[in-house]
Amino acid sequence: MKKNAINYLILMAMMFAITSCSDEGYYNRDNLDTTWRLGSPRSGDVYIVGSIRNPDPHRGGEAAAIWKNGVIQHLTDWKQGGQTAATSVFVSGNDVFVVGHEEEIKGLGTGIARLWKNGIAQYLPDSESRGGWRTSANSVLVYNNDVFVAGHTIVVDTVMFVFESGTVPIARYSRIPTLWKNGVTQHLTDTSNRGTATSVFVANGNVYVAGTVEKANVGTVATVWKNGVMQHLTEFRSAANSVFVHENEVFVVGHVREFATLWRSGVENLIYGTPSTSATSVFVSNGDVYVAGGFMHGSSSIGFHPRFWKNSIVQDLPFNRINDGRTRSVFVVGNDVYVIGSEENAFVNARLWRNGVVQSPFNSYNSPNIEIRSIFVVE
Repeated sequence: MKKNAINYLILMAMMFAITSCSDEGYYNRDNLDTTWRLGSPRSGDVYIVGSIRNPDPHRGGEAAAIWKNGVIQHLTDWKQGGQTAATSVFVSGNDVFVVGHEEEIKGLGTGIARLWKNGIAQYLPDSESRGGWRTSANSVLVYNNDVFVAGHTIVVDTVMFVFESGTVPIARYSRIPTLWKNGVTQHLTDTSNRGTATSVFVANGNVYVAGTVEKANVGTVATVWKNGVMQHLTEFRSAANSVFVHENEVFVVGHVREFATLWRSGVENLIYGTPSTSATSVFVSNGDVYVAGGFMHGSSSIGFHPRFWKNSIVQDLPFNRINDGRTRSVFVVGNDVYVIGSEENAFVNARLWRNGVVQSPFNSYNSPNIEIRSIFVVE
């Protein structure tokens, strides 16, 4: 019993250190040179974010990174074998914003959402006092100098369980869809509607968030919030992965059951009429609707094939068909369509397609274990 008590105190001390290591919201705890070496954004610059797995299999870990026109800058290192990933990037003026999350100490599940501005990390807190220090960030957007981040917070509350021997309080962990505006937390639901926020978009002063909410006897349900007001897009098992607003129309993509789906101002449309398809990202340019996703080929024993749709017309993306191909994000500038994803066999190999052609440096099998998740191209 005494040994257990000592271990508990040590664990609490470690957790306190994790939540206390900040200076006015900023920290650099990785002993990493955070000097921004990628310069100022210029028209045509291509920014991609993701993560790199530690090449040392004995240490493990995953480090967040950003690439500008193929040149890499590490945002974290592989300290203590923890998992750090960059999930979204947005460029505003001369500033580059990246969000992601970090598992502070491997195995403890002590996740923390991060926002990097030009390489400097800021901790995204939970404003609640219920122990909700486990956070994750999935999407970032800047509008009128306000920084919006979508993700989730895991809050801890207590529920009472009744046993024959009496009533026992049990800690309950609930994942809550969360929006941060300039670092201020807004929970989009309470613990009765658990889920996550996957994407954020702001248009005409209105804030749109896509994500999922858990419903009893159904599972996760695709959901969109407008200025904090929740709307389920369907009553079936589903997910919403990306939101984009164009000329007052709201575009959301995800899936319903096993079918890739596009919701246009709340109206549901199947993107592809066969099961085992996915839609991960949506972008609208000059009235054309681009959706990145993939499908499970009927004769494939490996996995998904990457593709994108323009106005529901499919274009397959080239990859080695003995592998598993995935897409993560689509971005359109002028007549150029950029799609990022991965090709997976024994390793994860990042891929960037421009107008359907694989681009350097993400076009070989010489840099395994790089996973990229988001792209932004400066106009």
